[in-house]
Amino acid sequence: AQESCGKTNVRRQGGRYQIANRCMVHGQQVEMSMELTGDLQRSYEGRYLVKYVGKQQDEARTFKARWVGDCGEGIRPGDMILPNGISVNVIKNHDHKHD
Repeated sequence: AQESCGKTNVRRQGGRYQIANRCMVHGQQVEMSMELTGDLQRSYEGRYLVKYVGKQQDEARTFKARWVGDCGEGIRPGDMILPNGISVNVIKNHDHKHD
């Protein structure tokens, strides 16, 4: 149901990645934020929060992931496919000059 999203903002602070975006979904402004920890190669874990702007409706989830094999067709290393179908790639968006 993604209708219009801004640019995904990805920041690295130490061993944590912070990801944020704002979208319009069915006419409702929605803000998404996520924090990841881990090596992003073998495993990672995190928390994401979805806020519905102007409403008292927030959804927060925690998750863990691990490498289970090679990527399938159309999926790149570092891709995370969120439940709403948005794909976020923290490796592609990360500026490696600041490691």
